[in-house]
Amino acid sequence: MKLKLLVFNILISISLNAQITNTINSNRPGESFGAYSIGKKVFQLETGIYYDNQDHKLLQEKSTGFGAEIDLRYGFFFEQLEFIGEIDYKFDKFTSPYIQENRNAFNGLRLGNKFLE
Repeated sequence: MKLKLLVFNILISISLNAQITNTINSNRPGESFGAYSIGKKVFQLETGIYYDNQDHKLLQEKSTGFGAEIDLRYGFFFEQLEFIGEIDYKFDKFTSPYIQENRNAFNGLRLGNKFLE
C-alpha cells in the first residue's frame, strides 16, 4: 500500500504540471497561504506526503506512520475569489502500555474559500 501511494503521488506530480497564470501560487512546502488568488477559472492541485513520529514519554505512547495531503484550489466568478479543499489521510501504528493498533483514517478534511479585496 505504501509503495502504491508513493508511485501514485510521483505520477500525479509528473503528469499534471501546468500553470496558466504568470505567478505560480503554491502553498507548499511551508503550507502557508499566499497573498494572491490563483485567478478566475484556474484549478490547482497540490499534493505531498509526510512522515510522522510522535513519542510521549510521560504517557508511554508512541505513534509512527506516514500520510498524504491533497490541496485543491479553484478560482470562481472573479479574480479575487477562490474555493479551497484540503484532505489529509494518515496511516500509522499506535502503541501504548494498554493497546497496540494500526490506524488509517482522515486526519483532516477542510473546506473554505478566500476572497481578496
